[in-house]
Amino acid sequence: MEEKAKKHIYTHSFSDFYYNKMKESENSVRKGDLLFCGAPHLFIAHERCTGKWAEDSKVNCNIATAYFELLCNSHGLGTTIMSYSAEVLNELAPEARDMLGIPKGHYMGLIVGFGYPEIEYARGVQKDRKNKIHRYSDMGRQG
Repeated sequence: MEEKAKKHIYTHSFSDFYYNKMKESENSVRKGDLLFCGAPHLFIAHERCTGKWAEDSKVNCNIATAYFELLCNSHGLGTTIMSYSAEVLNELAPEARDMLGIPKGHYMGLIVGFGYPEIEYARGVQKDRKNKIHRYSDMGRQG
């Protein structure tokens, strides 16, 4: 990716401007890892995307990604959804897809980096297990 950027070759959604903006955050937000933001683990939803139902495969992968993010958050894990990383694997480094075991003909549109968060903040799901609500109803009892 770095070699191609020196030649001003980017994915379809990037340009010199956006790439340079991303490079500015490489050592702060991205933890020295331009592609994966220092995430210790990756989740990549992919599905065969050919034939009559190809568009459904794209939707399925995006829904799986969204659910996985919520699942992580509900268990106290931090997440970051990365589209540029997926574009790089699809457009600039298809050999990396092979290394990851993603077959040709499979759609892969987003990557989720996840792990224990370094910064505490409210996420999509907050759970305070000590304040569980238990519902009880005696409506079925005969008086």
